[in-house]
This record gives sequence, structure tokens and C-alpha cells, in this order.
Amino acid sequence: MNINIPEKVKKITNELTEAGFEAYIVGGCVRDAILGVEPSDWDICTSAKPADIKKCFAAYKTVDTGIKHGTVTVIIDHEPFEVTTYRIDGPYTDGRHPDSVTFTSEIKDDLSRRDFTINAMAYNRFAGLVDPFGGMADLANRAIKCVGEPKARFDEDALRILRALRFASVLGFEIEKETDMSVRKFSKLVQFVSKERVNVEFSKLLLGDHAKRILTDYRDEMMEATGLELPMESMLGKMDTMPKDLPARLALLFPANVMSCLKVLKYDNATIRKAVAIDELTAHPLPTDETAVKRMLKKGGPEAVRGAFAVCEAFYVDTSEATAMLDHILETGECYSLEQLAVSGEDLMDAGVAEGPQLGAKLNELLDAVIDGKVENDVESLMRFCK
Repeated sequence: MNINIPEKVKKITNELTEAGFEAYIVGGCVRDAILGVEPSDWDICTSAKPADIKKCFAAYKTVDTGIKHGTVTVIIDHEPFEVTTYRIDGPYTDGRHPDSVTFTSEIKDDLSRRDFTINAMAYNRFAGLVDPFGGMADLANRAIKCVGEPKARFDEDALRILRALRFASVLGFEIEKETDMSVRKFSKLVQFVSKERVNVEFSKLLLGDHAKRILTDYRDEMMEATGLELPMESMLGKMDTMPKDLPARLALLFPANVMSCLKVLKYDNATIRKAVAIDELTAHPLPTDETAVKRMLKKGGPEAVRGAFAVCEAFYVDTSEATAMLDHILETGECYSLEQLAVSGEDLMDAGVAEGPQLGAKLNELLDAVIDGKVENDVESLMRFCK
């Protein structure tokens, strides 16, 4: 096997090797490279202790990212790379971090603490692939399987339960029998994980190619994990018809109470606003003319309108005409927002409109007039209409 490793990553592993240490790329980047997917990041593990790592890269900026747990970030040409000492983890009393770690010189010890076999592989050009737990076989069999005893892995960090479901959704793999039994038995433990961490895995799961299957097959477990009610399987089954747009998929998943649900899961304000706008727009009749489309655009913006149309499509509503009108408006740059209006608040104040609520009301009045075709969107016409 020959994995194409980026030059900067090679430089780090070569420097450590030349200094007399072992160094491998490890975890998700190995999995993705084998699957033919470009890794989003490259993690490096080594027999070198943190002080040795810093000594090897004294000529570069290093950051003690998690030095207590053996991780030093090496920055090469402004690009960060995490380098972590082989370690054995102690107990996880907080359900996330080990209480203590013991550094080790054996790569197998380090791989044994990882979550799933497909993430417990390491590679370098000297040893080739190090795969003590059958990760390659599980990749070939398209299986998600815990390293060692599933209950022990999930007791260490219950988020791994949701990660198993996320990998199954994204990769289209099946969850191996014993791992599956533990996912179903202990899913309620995820409720004790911080909602920010749950949010990340849940979002990736929703955007997976196989989200429909995972949401329907593990509906009860997902509700226990998130603490939120999910719609019935008939609704969940529509997920794969949706574009890979997170706010749109969230609006489909939590109709009517999307804001409260997303706040529980600690979504950012921008995502909540978009999902709420989509949910509100789907409550209105499908637009039959461009004026109605522009009014939707004024209310929610292009992304929300497209998301609302996608939700309608999921319920077998033909939105082709509405979408064509939307595309035409966006392509021709027709005015539907205050930003596109040919006059600004300063223009109106110069014409004698007082600053404050009435200024905003006047701008919206002008925008509505443009949308309704009562006035052209140019300075002269708008100022004349304003008088």
C-alpha cells in the first residue's frame, strides 16, 4: 500500500524519524486515504515525547495544544499539524477526557484506545499499514466496529455512539452486531455529552448520503441521544430527497418548533435564522408569480426560499415553475431587498425623513412599491414616489 502524503506531513514524519523516533499518520486520514477520499486533516502520532517533539521542531512555531495529553501543534508555513505521543488512556470519569494518560513506545497501545477499527490504523513508508484490529477488513466489509469491547468504548465517551451513527450515514456502512447492540442499549448516555459536541456529529449525520436509513432505523436511539422528539418514519424517509443544506434538513426534521429544538442543540444564530425562515416560508402557499417570489425573497433571502421549495418538493409539490421564477429574478438582479434599493437611508434623511423607526418604515414602503411594480428602482423615481 502506498498512501500519497502531503509534503509538509512527510517533512514532520521524516524529521521525527531522522531524530530516532517512530512517526505515523493515524486515524481518519488513513481511513479516508484508503477509501480514496481527500483527508480534511492529517494527524500524526509518534513515539517521541512532547518535549522531544518541540526539540525536533525548534526552528518552527509550536503550540502546546494539549501537551498534558501528548499533543503538540507544529506550524509549517502557517499550516497547523497536530503531533501526538503514543499514549494509553486512564479512566474517563467525565465521559470525554481521560483522567490521566501514560505515554508508551508502542503504536499498538495507542491504536487500542481509539473508537472504531476503521479509525485505528496507522501508516508510514517504512512499516506500511499498521492495522492490529482489522480495520482494513472492516473497510472492505463496510462495517463500523468498536475497537475491543463496545460498552467500554462508549463508557469512555458516549459521543462515540453518535459518531457510529454518523459514520454509517456518511459512509453508508452497517454497524457491526455487537457495536449495534451497544448503540441501541446505551444511546441515552449521549444526553450527558455537551450539546455543542452532539451538534457537530448530528449535523454531519444529517448531511450524509444515507441519513434517511440511519434516522429511520435508529429513530428511538436518536431521540434518546438528542433529547428531542423526531417526526415519524414517513417524514424521516423524505430526508434523502432534500439537498445537502443543513438548515433545510433541520426545518424538515423539526417542523413548527424548529427554533426551540435548535436552541436545545446549541446551533449558531445564523443556522437557526435560516431554518426558521425556511419553516415559516413553507407555511405560505407556493408563489404563482414573480411578485410573490420577491416577497418570499424579501422575507427570507435566496437560501431560505430554495430550502422552502426543497421541503415542498419532499412532499411531492411541483415547484419547477416557482424555481424558474426564482432563478430568473436572481439572474437578472431584480430588486427584492433593501440592499438592492437604489436609495439609502442617508438619501431619505437628506430629503427630510427623520432618523428612527419612520426611516426604516419608509425604506420598506419603497421596497414594497418596487416589488409590486408601482415604481422603478432608480433614484429619481423613488425620490419622486417618496414625496
